[in-house]
Amino acid sequence: MQLHISQIECYTRCPEQFRRRYICGEKLPPGIALITGSGMHKGNETTLRYKMDKKELPPVEMAKEAARDYVADEFEKGEIFLNDEEKDAGLDATRAAAIDTATALTAIHHKILAPEVNPISVERAWVLEIKGFPVSLGGTIDTDEGDIIDDWKSSAKSPSEGAADESSQLTMYCLAKKVLDGSIPRARIGYLIKTKEPKALWQETSRTNDDFKSLLFIIERVSAAIEKECFPFAAAQSPRPWICSKKFCGYYDTCPAISRRLKS
Repeated sequence: MQLHISQIECYTRCPEQFRRRYICGEKLPPGIALITGSGMHKGNETTLRYKMDKKELPPVEMAKEAARDYVADEFEKGEIFLNDEEKDAGLDATRAAAIDTATALTAIHHKILAPEVNPISVERAWVLEIKGFPVSLGGTIDTDEGDIIDDWKSSAKSPSEGAADESSQLTMYCLAKKVLDGSIPRARIGYLIKTKEPKALWQETSRTNDDFKSLLFIIERVSAAIEKECFPFAAAQSPRPWICSKKFCGYYDTCPAISRRLKS
């Protein structure tokens, strides 16, 4: 079994959601936030691959075009989740707004953050086989600069202070760098904020061997629970966790535990 940090985080939020998504294959259509964020990622990737190869930034329109094409292609597929507000706005207006957001975030990344990045690898895929560990680990590092790794996040508002310090994703990626390359890198998250006037900011952080031990302990516990087919409902907890709200749970309308809570 190979686990990614997104799967680990999914299980810790709601084991039943993990079961439906990763065991049963009940994948949900992407929402607009995910599509715009992924479009931004594609634009950023275009910028940084060009810079890695050419040692200079590409024209900003090249990056914006990559973001624009990604979002347009997702809408062409037709499998998109729209909330009530987006349904009222209509598909065409929602598509246009998503493209505008993705390209604006790409442009602010190109202007503010990309000049400070000197990548040696972009979208670096990795797999770890740890001796004596019950599962393998995998993932993709957005940008590897050698002694520092970067992760790109889009957000509706500025992150809380210390958000990067709490990122289990960065812990996993720093662990991968240590095992694969022999040293623990510094790490930072480049936040692209979806305000009326988009803005960008860095949060830097670091990790230690104690952080790795804590993460591996959690992963070991989660993998053991998955092996035993232990998938309790988050909605069975009291009080009901935030993940069980209609806004955050894609299985809200079909989850029996949520249904029981609503009837009680």
